[in-house]
Amino acid sequence: EPFEDLLNEFFGGGAGRRRGPRRGADLQLTLRLSFMEAARGVKEKTLEWHEVARDGRRGDRRTVDVAVPAGVDTGMQIRLSGKGGEGDRGAPAGDLFVQVEVEPDPYFDRDGADVHVALPLNFADAALGATVDVLTLDGVVQVKVPAGCQPGAKLRLRGKGLPSVDARGRGNQIVTVHLQVPDRLSIRQRELLEEYRKEAGAPKS
Repeated sequence: EPFEDLLNEFFGGGAGRRRGPRRGADLQLTLRLSFMEAARGVKEKTLEWHEVARDGRRGDRRTVDVAVPAGVDTGMQIRLSGKGGEGDRGAPAGDLFVQVEVEPDPYFDRDGADVHVALPLNFADAALGATVDVLTLDGVVQVKVPAGCQPGAKLRLRGKGLPSVDARGRGNQIVTVHLQVPDRLSIRQRELLEEYRKEAGAPKS
């Protein structure tokens, strides 16, 4: 008998055993979000797709609502247990993996949890200092620009960046100063600049 058991093991004597019901397949879908949706989170975002049968045929249409936490970024995954492909009778469904893609924003430039924005300043405001309006994720805030602010200077707005997905605070907003040179000057503006140049001791062109 032990010899027969050994032969059965090598030559498929146990191949007639029944397999248990198979678990459903895991699925992966892509969820595209605007920058502001990713920044603020979305309570319900509906995804839609069609089931694919094991023989490759297109099946029924399915939908699922996804809760998107604030602060998600491109490349992150949201796992929905039991929302994947259907399993055999008596077997659990697979999982659904939602791959996040965030569209770029024309104003905010993301760097991890920090956001960067450009602040155009005219010469007078940069030289004398000013209080200016700056758009943040929370709305418009007033920012004090110190006198003598140089082009490329960075002003940090603490806690005005993106929220952390794990709810551990927020990043910062970095405001970079860009000097705005006018294309045209009025007669009075030209006179004042000429006077400034004389006072500054710059050589005339």
